[in-house]
Amino acid sequence: MLIALLAAFLLGGGGASGAILTPGTVKEIGKQVEAQVSDTARAEAAAETLAKLKVEVKGFEKTFAKSGKGLTKLYKDHGADGDRMQGVLAELNASWEASQQRAIDLRFELKESLTEEEWAAVFEGE
Repeated sequence: MLIALLAAFLLGGGGASGAILTPGTVKEIGKQVEAQVSDTARAEAAAETLAKLKVEVKGFEKTFAKSGKGLTKLYKDHGADGDRMQGVLAELNASWEASQQRAIDLRFELKESLTEEEWAAVFEGE
């Protein structure tokens, strides 16, 4: 699972929401951080980072769903041309890239809150 989580931070993609990293996986990481990090200040910093990550993931899920609705509408529109559909996909791609960059940045922010040992324990068996 560690590989999947790190791939999510770096690559995204897959799953119904368009990403491996979901609010549920962020929540599970948060539970592990709570269990593994005893230093209150670092635990709070990690929790704040994970809260930002959860907002990011949820935001992209909404963007992904909205683009799906837009594409479905265009697919049903006899008069719609490919350029309009490609435009929706181009916007989605740009949003995905920006969201993945923010997720990567937050991954490194989380890393700063955890020791190497805590990191290994949080993602152990994942």
